Amino acid sequence: MHAAIAIAGLAAGIAAVTAATAASATDEASTRTSIAVASAAALVAAQCVEVAERMGADRDHMAAVVSSAVNVRSAGDIMTLRASADTCEYLDLFTRSHRR
Repeated sequence: MHAAIAIAGLAAGIAAVTAATAASATDEASTRTSIAVASAAALVAAQCVEVAERMGADRDHMAAVVSSAVNVRSAGDIMTLRASADTCEYLDLFTRSHRR
């Protein structure tokens, strides 16, 4: 569940950054590419939110994670979200392997 929450945040952040990139793109090809990446990232975020909620994640917590991620401003912010997702995924795998 924690990994799904973290990935939802990361995908929401990527969607926000690429949407902003599309808005400031100077040529049509860059705009289309940025819009496509933003759309794909938004779809991944939505799917992760749905999975996390099915696993028991609190709706208010999910809203806070996505809202925070949408406010990213730099590549460093995206890297922080990625590190969080990596850590959560590792912890989920570690927890599952030690339950056996």
